Amino acid sequence: MYISQFRIGNYKSFDETAPLELKPGFNIITGQNNAGKTALTEALSLSFPGNPHRSLKTVPAPDIAPNRVSWVDIDFTVSRDELFELLLSGSRTYLVATPASDDPIAQGAGFPNSAQGPTGFINAIFGNETFTFSLRQENQENQAGNLRARKIPSFGLYRVMPLPAGQPRSFFLFEVKGDRSLVHKGNTSSQDDAEIGAVVGQMLRSHIYRFSAERFNLGSHQFGQGTTLLPNAANLPEVLNALQANVSKFERLNQLVTEVLPQVRKVSVRPSPKGGNVVEALVWTIPPESERVDLARPLSECGTGIGQVLAILYVALTAVRPQIVIIDEPQSFLHPGAIRKLIEVLKMNSKHQFIIATHSPTVIASANPATISLLKFDSGESKIERIGVNETKAMAKFLNEIGARLSDVFGADSVLWVEGATEELCFPLMLEKIAGRSLMGTTLLGVRQVGDLEGRDAERVFDIYSRLSSGSSLLPPAIGFLFDAECRTMGQLDDLRRRSRNRVNFLPRRMLENYLLVPDAIAAVINGADSSRANPVTIGEVEQFIETKRGDPRYLCPAEQPKDGDWISRIDGAKVLKEMFASLTETRVAYQKTEHSVALAEWAIEHRPGLLKEVVDALVKLLDAGPPER
Repeated sequence: MYISQFRIGNYKSFDETAPLELKPGFNIITGQNNAGKTALTEALSLSFPGNPHRSLKTVPAPDIAPNRVSWVDIDFTVSRDELFELLLSGSRTYLVATPASDDPIAQGAGFPNSAQGPTGFINAIFGNETFTFSLRQENQENQAGNLRARKIPSFGLYRVMPLPAGQPRSFFLFEVKGDRSLVHKGNTSSQDDAEIGAVVGQMLRSHIYRFSAERFNLGSHQFGQGTTLLPNAANLPEVLNALQANVSKFERLNQLVTEVLPQVRKVSVRPSPKGGNVVEALVWTIPPESERVDLARPLSECGTGIGQVLAILYVALTAVRPQIVIIDEPQSFLHPGAIRKLIEVLKMNSKHQFIIATHSPTVIASANPATISLLKFDSGESKIERIGVNETKAMAKFLNEIGARLSDVFGADSVLWVEGATEELCFPLMLEKIAGRSLMGTTLLGVRQVGDLEGRDAERVFDIYSRLSSGSSLLPPAIGFLFDAECRTMGQLDDLRRRSRNRVNFLPRRMLENYLLVPDAIAAVINGADSSRANPVTIGEVEQFIETKRGDPRYLCPAEQPKDGDWISRIDGAKVLKEMFASLTETRVAYQKTEHSVALAEWAIEHRPGLLKEVVDALVKLLDAGPPER
């Protein structure tokens, strides 16, 4: 059983949504803060009081009251076996609307001409393999309502005669026998609220669990024999206490908890020391074989995540029938590592449907979801956008191909692709300290191999970056690329700009390190890194080393003779720094770009910021231009 489709109307930030399709397995609801994720999970739980949507559209003036009824349309899909289990667990007598006399299924069963027609018709209808019940729940403000059939019949499959307004409908009354046979028990008239769908819907609602991001009061509960966890998990100690009798399953639950949270060695239940016929859950973070129950901590004194994980795993492990498990913002109570483990454990219980509201890329990547829906808050209301799973998987593949992950870009407003990890670290510092600018939602990512952008594969590689910039709404658009000029000729630079559709930009100098060939800075960084040298490196030593390299063709681009004063633009700055560090420290300090280039940049930012003006100007120009329209 699972929720296959859902709509929300007039509830909190939702005015009226398009149908949201869900599937068995994992379904992800994502979006920024205040986009409506929590409100959507509340509505999905079907346990919420009416709370009318208020915006300029619904309340155009202060003295106009909004519609007081919040509603949800929900489709439950169940298999034939699941349906019969539900029917046998209930009253066993149900109402099915009488079909129209010209309905093909009814005629095939002999209705209305044969006395056996009703029995034949009922058996024909319930011979299907799956059923989808279309229901509606309307909640008055601050009140919760009941489910009713959105249409008659609630599960489709056949036609009924049109019913005049206010008139009772004709129904077949039938009974479900223990052997799953169906017996016609007569006809009756009733309102549509009595139709089988409304009854089944109420049963299905009890199979929905919503785990919110807030702390549950799960530490203790009245002693009882209950084995079904309440939707709010309030009776967790009670059901754990009952589960202890099933030694193997209780041990399995403990194993799963430890897999997700290794610091939890065991969970047990005891009578509360406070008395009152209350049981209390204990969390062992010490070896259970120590037998030191006095050192086990009450669940109420442990972190929020332990109680949440216990409750979620209890449902997944012990539920006899498939359940619908809604988890709101698991990253708010679990470490990313624990989230990944929890998702992997839940995958082993694939009979359940999981609906997870999250803005965590860890959850999205781990779940391999069947559906992804993106919430956006626009013009005073929350709106739902369906993200194609195949498209998202393709985006992940493209990201992997260029050495990035979804977590690197998820949630950013835009991406600026740069030369590498050193630029990722240095450019934000330059922007903040020199230009007084923040990236404000733009993330910097180093391209794995800039050389891939040249040669005969350039179009393919640029196409990957283009698709990452213009594809799934889960991924931010790209501002462009800012790379080192290296030894490229003007013709080669122009060719790359053309191939990238003018999205590639280049630093005026050969590479970032060319802006860091500052003797004062180099001396300071080497002296800070080399404590074994008898005497500190002097600025003069650095200047002399650079002087020996500035005219050496081995440090210049092929067939290039720099003009006077232009050597610093075209020399191999990284090679000079690498050899200088080795020479002046007698190889005690090896030059590391992500460490020493950053240190040099920090020195220049503080003492000689004007040296970095060209770099900062290039960054500011790209940020001001913003991403191209999708």
